[in-house]
Amino acid sequence: MRLSVWIAAVMVVAFAASAAAQSAPERKGPPPGGHQPPPEAFTACTDKSEGDAVTMTMPDGKTMAATCAKASDGRLAARPDKMPDHKGPPPDRQ
Repeated sequence: MRLSVWIAAVMVVAFAASAAAQSAPERKGPPPGGHQPPPEAFTACTDKSEGDAVTMTMPDGKTMAATCAKASDGRLAARPDKMPDHKGPPPDRQ
């Protein structure tokens, strides 16, 4: 009797764990490995080499000096020479 209760309890726990794993929400947000650069950073380094100096133009028209470096996915992206002050939300991407 005790063995059958124990087996039933193990089966319930296994079923619950399986159901929870299958219903887990899809991950949203940045990919594993950290933040991805904005599209403008990749555009600025088109046809450039790692270490090249570039000027990156943001959607609001502001420009910033940057250097091409490998992003976490291996593509070249402009990395600002001086990180901008973040005052408020990021600019809209339209």
